[in-house]
Amino acid sequence: MEGSNRERNNGEQGNDGGEVGRGLAADRPPAPVTFEEAEAINPFDLLTDLHDHAMALRLDGKPPTFHLTELALSAAVVAWWSRWQPISMHRAFLAGASLGEVAAAAGATETEVYGRWSDWAERQSNTVIARRAGVDANELAAIRGRLAGASGTRISPRGDVS
Repeated sequence: MEGSNRERNNGEQGNDGGEVGRGLAADRPPAPVTFEEAEAINPFDLLTDLHDHAMALRLDGKPPTFHLTELALSAAVVAWWSRWQPISMHRAFLAGASLGEVAAAAGATETEVYGRWSDWAERQSNTVIARRAGVDANELAAIRGRLAGASGTRISPRGDVS
């Protein structure tokens, strides 16, 4: 095995004094120190790795790689989540959530949410794999119709919400 867990973990320790993070499992590569390395990690592992990394008790005296790992993990989580947000928005709309509810959950304006979701939905409806669109056109029409019909909500052809 190449290097000890401590070396692969940049010496970080959890609340119980044991080491945390990606280096615990023998089959795991060293902790990432670049965005490219971090983005190659499974998105769910990214979240747990970032959590484990943040649990370090003492931040002072850590080597630069410790802080680079935190930055790389954080940047990759944000990048993944930015790509996932429209999917979560779509699921919320399908479940009956209003544009205002989705905007509040996303911490964005209704215009921003509608724009992100609509752009994603348009791309998905034009993406065909095995003769099947990424998103059903009838679902999109139903969501757009419901959002346009919501009291006080107007959606322009460009996707602006007022």
